[in-house]
This record gives sequence, C-alpha cells and structure tokens, in this order.
Amino acid sequence: MSLESFENPYPDFVYEQDLTELVHEVGNRKSYPRKTTFMAPYNDRKQLSFIHKGKCRVFISSEDGREKTLAILKENAFFGSTQMIAGMNDNLYIISETSVVLYNIAPHTFIRLMDSSRIFRDTILHQLSNLFFATTKQLESCSFKTCKERLYENFLQNMDKDSSSDGVWFSLRRKNTQSDLAKMIGSSRYTVTKLISELCEDGVIKIINNKIEIKPHGDL
Repeated sequence: MSLESFENPYPDFVYEQDLTELVHEVGNRKSYPRKTTFMAPYNDRKQLSFIHKGKCRVFISSEDGREKTLAILKENAFFGSTQMIAGMNDNLYIISETSVVLYNIAPHTFIRLMDSSRIFRDTILHQLSNLFFATTKQLESCSFKTCKERLYENFLQNMDKDSSSDGVWFSLRRKNTQSDLAKMIGSSRYTVTKLISELCEDGVIKIINNKIEIKPHGDL
C-alpha cells in the first residue's frame, strides 16, 4: 500500500479549502524542477512542506544504489513533519517526480500552528498515521510476500475499477516503467520483466497493445 492510494489526505471534519488557505497564508511559495532532492539521510532540513502542485517520491536506498519506493506524495500532502516533531532526520529520500510547487513553513510557524489550529494539527497527525500505516504495509509485504506477489499487488492497487468492458479484465490507471516497478517492489528491471512473463502465463495479467490488463481475482 502506498500513500497514492489515499484519495483524501484529510480527516473527515477538515475542509480542504480551509487548510489550503491557511497554508497559503503562512507558507513561502516556491517552485522546483523535476528530480529535486528535498530530503536525504542526515541532511539538516528544518521546514515543513505542503505540496500545492506535482508529486514527490519517498524512498530508501541501499549502499549499492538499489532503491525501494515507500510512497508517492501527491497534491495537498505534507512532508518534513517528523523532523519538526521529533527533531531528528529520517533515513529517507524525498525527490520531486514532476515539477512541483511547494509552500514551505518555518519551524516557529509550525509550532505556533500545532498549538493554535486544530485543522492543521489534526491533518499533520492524520497524514503521519497514514505514512506509518503505509510503511508498515510495505514492511509486511517485503517480509512475507515474494516479488511476484508484490508485483501483482502493485497492479491491483493501480487498477482502474471503471475500465472493464466484461467485468473480468481491467486496465491500469497509470503506466509505470519497469524501472519504476522494480523500485516499488524492491527488485531489478530484469526480475520485473521475468515476473511479468510469469504473471501472463498464470493468466492473471495480459498485455494488449503494449498495455497491461489485470484480472483481479486470479490465483497466483
């Protein structure tokens, strides 16, 4: 499970417009190009960021350069709150997957809003809980599921539920490269290519016009 599957990043009582207006009022708006690194292990970034436009990827990296994607942060998501609250750096990387527009909030403003604004405070806690839940699911998946199962699960999460004409086969909402898929399941492009062939042989996915379709109730 990734944060991209959380369609609403806010608690039920929070109105998106109210929070957005608050962030726009107190934050410093800045635009960044694609592939900008905002966080890396041991960097000393001390500000909260709100994604106004674009997407950022959260991942970990091994010493030999292999990456494991933990979450895709979309518009209206915050990052940097762990550093603000705990006063320590995560062992994480966050980079922009597209060009992005951020509203950056200084530490003293963050502290003031956590004290004075219920909408702000509960949204931060809500999104931290979502991140913890998503990371726990990633850990569970890596610990107990094979790469093949993780790849099929990734396709399930990406399935367009309204795309089927026969109620059996479904298209995917996004087309990820094999390199992207390898990062998401903690594997290599070669392994992803092999697993896609195996999933086709298992009858749970098929490739039509160079696009993957998935059968959601197939048995691996």
